[in-house]
Amino acid sequence: MSPLITGLLLWTGAGLLLSSVGVVRRPALTTRLRPYLVARLEDGACVGRRRLAPLGLVVGERLGRLLRSTEPLERRLRRAHHRLDPAAFRFRQFSHAVLGLALAGVVLAALPIGLDPRVAGALVLLTPLAVFGAHEHALAGADRRQTRQVGRELPVLAEQMAMLLASGRSVSAVIAQLGERGRGPGAADLRRVTRRIQQGVDERDALREWSELRPTPGVRHLVSVLTLSREATDLDRLVDQEATTIRADAHCELLAELERRAQQVWVPVTVATLLPGSLLLLVPFLDALRLFAGA
Repeated sequence: MSPLITGLLLWTGAGLLLSSVGVVRRPALTTRLRPYLVARLEDGACVGRRRLAPLGLVVGERLGRLLRSTEPLERRLRRAHHRLDPAAFRFRQFSHAVLGLALAGVVLAALPIGLDPRVAGALVLLTPLAVFGAHEHALAGADRRQTRQVGRELPVLAEQMAMLLASGRSVSAVIAQLGERGRGPGAADLRRVTRRIQQGVDERDALREWSELRPTPGVRHLVSVLTLSREATDLDRLVDQEATTIRADAHCELLAELERRAQQVWVPVTVATLLPGSLLLLVPFLDALRLFAGA
């Protein structure tokens, strides 16, 4: 073996050995460039979603109108405190619809039972619509749950506001403190109001945005009282009275809900009672028909 080849082999072996030592090893090029290219790589991975987002928003809004979703998607997402923006929500919605379309086609193709091509095509085409509707239904359910929870938390929030206002704090400081301490959807609404105030929006306008976003009677009445902070000198007393009214309304709503549930309990009992009674009445009725037919 020539000395040149021997030297190359020794140099290669020494380089491989030294490359495994942490002190000598040099970071890879991708590792060194990642802090500078991570944003661009993420943007490149989301190019397809950004391009499909406008089309998805337009098509999604039209399909939402067919499903009687009259409010804009962005408003419903904010009211439900959803973690996705409208573009990301529509992208996930359509990606799941396409996945459901492909899965339905594979399942129908693998079934041993031969279906009519028109029936199979209708089932395949209805699958993405069902997936789309399932997402809309889930969002509407989350919206209703959040609104009900805010209505239940509102009496306590109003009473705490009255106590903090009586201690000499301003409305914005009270809202910020309750939003920071709370963990429910009502506190999340207050944190959004605080963010809007910190962004430069007037306090009254931020409170009115809350009442427009959460159009419940309790929130509207409480906001109408809180917006009087610059005119009223006894704002804590007014908020305390409003808290008493909100608690009374919540108590009436709770009693009405309990009454509805009590009536729903009697529905299966009534059906279970009427069915045997109807069968017992059916026997003499059939005997009477036979008697008249024989006569």
